[in-house]
Amino acid sequence: MGDAAASCVEVEVNGARAPSFPCLTQKLSPKPAPGQAPSERKLASESIVERPSNALGLFNYSATSHRMGNTFGTSVTPQRP
Repeated sequence: MGDAAASCVEVEVNGARAPSFPCLTQKLSPKPAPGQAPSERKLASESIVERPSNALGLFNYSATSHRMGNTFGTSVTPQRP
């Protein structure tokens, strides 16, 4: 890890700063749990992305089509409440 911290440099060219993105990615990656392989590490946002859309309160075609019944696509009033 000492080598990785030493390789983090920011370059300034004509007044514009350019950070090292691989270094920033490494710094922002989650800390491994004891006994956890590096390939099993996950960000908190990854667990949200893996959830189904209806669990997040987003549009889900199957649920909406079931609720609307035979009026799906023809009326704004659902067949089932």
